[in-house]
Amino acid sequence: MAEGATSPAEAFIEAVTAQAHDMATLPYVLTYAPVAQMNPFQRLLYSRSAEYGFAIVPALQFGHLGLAGWRDRSVIHLHWLAGILDGVATQEEAGGRIEAFASDLARWRDDGHRIVWTMHNVLPHDCDIPEAEVALRRVIVAGADAIHLLSRSSADEARRHYDVPEHKLFHVPHPSYEGWYANAGDRITARLDIGAEPRDFVFVLFGSIQPYKGAIELVDAFEVLREMHPGRSLRLVIAGKPIDKEYTQRLAARMAHVPGASLLPSSLEERNIQSLFNGADVVVAPTNVP
Repeated sequence: MAEGATSPAEAFIEAVTAQAHDMATLPYVLTYAPVAQMNPFQRLLYSRSAEYGFAIVPALQFGHLGLAGWRDRSVIHLHWLAGILDGVATQEEAGGRIEAFASDLARWRDDGHRIVWTMHNVLPHDCDIPEAEVALRRVIVAGADAIHLLSRSSADEARRHYDVPEHKLFHVPHPSYEGWYANAGDRITARLDIGAEPRDFVFVLFGSIQPYKGAIELVDAFEVLREMHPGRSLRLVIAGKPIDKEYTQRLAARMAHVPGASLLPSSLEERNIQSLFNGADVVVAPTNVP
């Protein structure tokens, strides 16, 4: 679909036809958007859907949702909402986007689709217009039949900004990535791959490079740690796809003169991720969000 070889309608027909081979009745359809193409989260989340009679149809755009009339046997599963307000510059423009999205929700429900929203984040990591983001979430909470929590505490955190009715909530934890990525290597080879010496104590930060990940704060902390333990051979490896180019440049400049710190600003193939984790002594997950 990403390359335009398959249309949303064709993807729907193929998924329903494939699922129907193993069912005596028409399958249910779950269409989801947006698609996370780098993160395998959604593939893990839906990995057992066929066992429960669901045909899974990815939709690259919110505009592709609800196109097929599969009344009362269809679920529209919404994930990240950032694209709805992406690029808006004013509160008025945001209001128009939110109103259009509310109309979409109403139309989908009128057409017989059930709507589920996964609350990945209470609010986006970067909010240019926080009031609009809150208003958007009030619309999705009102329009959704069910709200999926990855963490039970998310509802309490969300209620600081918008109401979340208890009867709509259900909790399914974030799936583990264990077993998804290859793990056929050994520690010695992994440390050679990342350029670590046998005596090095290695910290690794892995994931897309964005301000909210707190990578620059981690470099600051690493320098403090080196000063506290001058006799230790410490290494810091930060690796991931540079989503925010300006932030990545700042990070590279910050790390340029820090002994033992190295930056790998690129998307790693899945088979190579094992080198980072097998070679690390500690995997770090900092954040600059208070």
